[in-house]
Amino acid sequence: MSKSPSAEPSSNRIPALIAAGIFVFALVLRLFGIGWGLADDLHHQSLHPDEYLIWTKSQAIRPGEGKFDPGFYNYGTLYLTVLRVASDMTGAYTKMPEKGDEEGYWAYVARCNMAGRIISSLAGAGTAAVIFFILLRFANRWGAVFGALVPAVAPGFVVHSRFQTVDVLATFFLALSTLYAIRLLYPPEGEEKIDWRSAILCGVFAGASTGTKYTGILVLLSLYAALFVSKRPQALKLALAGTGAALATFVITTPGFVLNTGKFIQDFVYELRHTSSGHGLLFEGTSSAFIYHFANLQTGMGVLLCLTALVGLGYGLLQGTWSTYMTTFKAETGPLFGKLVRSKLAGIRQMGRDNPWVWVLLAFWVPYYLLIGRAEVKFLRYTFPLYVALAVGFGYAVSEARKRGGWGHAFVAVALLGLGGFDYGGLRKTLTLSMDMAGRDAREASVDYLRKLQEKEPNLTLGLANDPWYYSPQTFPEMGVFRAAPFLQAMSVALPQMSKPKTLWYIPAELAATPKWTQEDLEKRPRWDPRLLTEMKPDYVALSNFEVVDIERLAGRKDISESAQSEVRQASVFRTELAKLYVPFKQFGVPGDTVNDMMYTQPVIYLWKRKDLP
Repeated sequence: MSKSPSAEPSSNRIPALIAAGIFVFALVLRLFGIGWGLADDLHHQSLHPDEYLIWTKSQAIRPGEGKFDPGFYNYGTLYLTVLRVASDMTGAYTKMPEKGDEEGYWAYVARCNMAGRIISSLAGAGTAAVIFFILLRFANRWGAVFGALVPAVAPGFVVHSRFQTVDVLATFFLALSTLYAIRLLYPPEGEEKIDWRSAILCGVFAGASTGTKYTGILVLLSLYAALFVSKRPQALKLALAGTGAALATFVITTPGFVLNTGKFIQDFVYELRHTSSGHGLLFEGTSSAFIYHFANLQTGMGVLLCLTALVGLGYGLLQGTWSTYMTTFKAETGPLFGKLVRSKLAGIRQMGRDNPWVWVLLAFWVPYYLLIGRAEVKFLRYTFPLYVALAVGFGYAVSEARKRGGWGHAFVAVALLGLGGFDYGGLRKTLTLSMDMAGRDAREASVDYLRKLQEKEPNLTLGLANDPWYYSPQTFPEMGVFRAAPFLQAMSVALPQMSKPKTLWYIPAELAATPKWTQEDLEKRPRWDPRLLTEMKPDYVALSNFEVVDIERLAGRKDISESAQSEVRQASVFRTELAKLYVPFKQFGVPGDTVNDMMYTQPVIYLWKRKDLP
């Protein structure tokens, strides 16, 4: 069992103060722009497409009544429970809406969403502090600080830390579980008998991560790897204790697993099928997820920061492998792989003793990457759990570079450039996106402009090419409601009457005459219908980058599904008619990332004007 090379006397508070400073820095960075897209004078729902859904599901939980079954298991229940408690506290300390007070209700929902976003921000900043403590087990303080700054400034992680969603909290618990797995390798001075505590806490936080997002269960592999490479005399018992703690925590945080097993299995299977079947056009015709997520890592961190982090992780792995080769296998003949096979588990354990932290991290990293690499849904947020190992590898490489001096200083300089965003990543991109989030969103700015224009043109009409949703100019307060058929049917009646300016959305006559819409009814009609342009003839037509980016990417492709080709053909006909009758008029926003869940805060609204207007 290794000792921590940077272990300090317990009275030394410097590491705790540094960690606190990192936490505060990361938190302040996240709080700037955290109000992005919340309900305002234009719209009731958040501009994030998932926040209202998550909040409504959380309200089915009633801790005071002992009811912890939300009837929704696409995710575990822990985040929903935390959000419900935060919502109750928000209502208690601010103001609960009166019955029938619609404006008060939506203001309350916005405050609850803000509470959920603060939870995510705290978790994101906490992840940076946890990385610092992981690195202190085997690296110097410089390395620990540099590694902690990776999640602190990574643009994708910072932006998602401002969302009321599950991903950042799940990553925080995963990082804590990893910390206790690492502690099994490097126990603090004078604390040799912490195996049981570390194994159990590793399991508890693995269970909490799983109770937030199911993939967190894979972090138990880090526990097993730590016990294996350190040759614990009670390894099997410790593994069982950690696993038992994880399962118990998961059941406590997601009690529907046993109380509502049927619904749990139904939603769990749905989520599996969803990730394996795709997400509309979003990832249609894209590269394998193994390649796509490599690009996601570069988008979410910055190219230079991502590559230096990978180099750092690879350096830690090769350094330990080479050390083992020189000391254990040098006398043998044949390739290294053959020697390892011949030496069986003993050789692998020996290799694990040189930089064992690498093997503990890779025990999770590799299976998780294989899991998301086989999926057809490829959101950037799926890569966040990979940040833990990358940040640690990055910090370790900086630690070693400072020890070696010479060319090591060049690596430290490159690492600084990556963190700072020399290549428009890191802190530079984070600050740019933060400024955008703190300002007026393009969907809101486009409505501001149209309403000023309406003062001169009172009868101005705006056409929407597709079903109104979060990506549309927010001319109607209920644009962000669920995409379920009953809500869209209600909106089809209310939108022309209550929108400002008057907003048109083409509903085929046969669908309009249907008393009760179903999802099947919606799927039968064309999504892009040129009759909006030829029959309704709105003065202006609005399109967003969310609607056109995939259409443009897939245009002319024959290697995509028939349903995708059909939608692309529909869009092509619509856009041809649009170019015939309308001219580009004004653009709000600037194109940025093309990964869907990074586009949330980088919308672009393209406004077209009818040619026969003065």
